Amino acid sequence: MKIKYFLTTMLVTALGLTACTNDDEPGGGPGKEVKITTSIATEPGDQSGTRAVIDPATGAGNLENDDVIRLGYISSEGKGAGLNYRLGSSTMYWDALTDAFGAAPYTFDAHYPATPNGTFDVATAAEPDILGARTEGVADGADVNLVFSHLMHRLTVNLTSTIFTAEQLAAATVTPVGLKSEAKIEEGQCLPLDTGDDAYPAKTGAGTSHIIAPQSVTPGEDLLEITIAGQTRRYKVPTTLTALESGKRLTLNLGLTNTGVVPTPADILTEANFPDAAFRAWLKTQATDAWGDKDGKLTAAEAAAVTEIVVYGKGIADLTGIGHFTALTELDCDYNDLTALDVTKNTALTKLNCYDNDLAALDVTANTVLTELRAGSGCISSVPCLRRECF
Repeated sequence: MKIKYFLTTMLVTALGLTACTNDDEPGGGPGKEVKITTSIATEPGDQSGTRAVIDPATGAGNLENDDVIRLGYISSEGKGAGLNYRLGSSTMYWDALTDAFGAAPYTFDAHYPATPNGTFDVATAAEPDILGARTEGVADGADVNLVFSHLMHRLTVNLTSTIFTAEQLAAATVTPVGLKSEAKIEEGQCLPLDTGDDAYPAKTGAGTSHIIAPQSVTPGEDLLEITIAGQTRRYKVPTTLTALESGKRLTLNLGLTNTGVVPTPADILTEANFPDAAFRAWLKTQATDAWGDKDGKLTAAEAAAVTEIVVYGKGIADLTGIGHFTALTELDCDYNDLTALDVTKNTALTKLNCYDNDLAALDVTANTVLTELRAGSGCISSVPCLRRECF
């Protein structure tokens, strides 16, 4: 997995052999400590940036001192061991490590919670959401940087309906069916097995989250059983889905009809997509009064149909998310508090007004059909000489 960026929480702990609790550990002694830093990787589209046991619904949280990880290490000579290691109190020393297992470089791996290596039944485990990390080529005396990411698959199911009430949706149960339950935890990684027949537990609510063993799936086979108001419906694996991948998240937005279950477009009007509250509130109004189904939600298709946005003087400091509006031909964001503006995805723009903001630069190299630009207080040097007004 390519790591994009990390959560800011970092733990630096002295790793020393004297406080370890495994028969394979060598004795401790004075010398240079093995220092471990832990972080949780964050990459768009996966589950990273979350912790297994703080919030079972979302996994939100970070590794902390006193958390116990399962730590493994192996030398360049192929010798190594594994142990349960407590962050903040367990200690190891490089001299003892190399004396017992051989010369560096070393490979370190870890997973949390500290379940034993080997086959793991996700459906029946009390703590199924496992985090794993692995780093190779660690030199003698160097810090050990463990970057954790999720090893299981998280399946999120959101239910909506025009025939069932909100109370009935809240009482609906969602059960994964036809899925294998076992995975193998090895060297900080998850190996899909496509084995194990234990049933996954049902979850209740209009929005549910399920931890699933990574595995292949067959389009057309049953994936979910949904029970609502005494009625049972089945949702099948969609034609585009062939695997539930390790560390990834699949969100299914499903509509319940009189006869079955149908996919529904996702609402992209979220804080993650549009972090500025003022901009998000304006979009919410448009999605309620003017755009698409006028239901207060914004789908990707509805956003792609918008050709004009006028947010003159709305107190907006960040227009992140404007790139969702790919058919936009006119953008008027005069008299706001913008310090940056990214219109590189708005390639259909012909008119851009961004006067009286705090922009120091503006990239319009991708806006090849732009014919009118009101760039604002003093000409921005990075803006080419189109038809523009500079004051």
